[in-house]
Amino acid sequence: MGFIEFISFFGIFLIGIQHWVMLTTNRKDLLRLRLRQMRLDKGVRQADLAEALGRQQSYVAKFESGEKTLGFIEVLDICQALKCNPATLVRELTK
Repeated sequence: MGFIEFISFFGIFLIGIQHWVMLTTNRKDLLRLRLRQMRLDKGVRQADLAEALGRQQSYVAKFESGEKTLGFIEVLDICQALKCNPATLVRELTK
């Protein structure tokens, strides 16, 4: 592989990574927005959700604002606390 081919391949590779990062970021944003909307739809305050999770209110504020990224088990715990089906949430995120 020559220099030009390498640069061309590397450029395509970078574009692919940027696209992946954009998709990942959009899904993360969608997840946090959807969790917030689910909480609001149930009429649950951040403090009440935090208490149900055994956490501080700032924990909920941080994941809703995007300051904290949630793990899979944390998302399941939040869905359970809000009495929401996590499968529905997953379907929405994979559309």
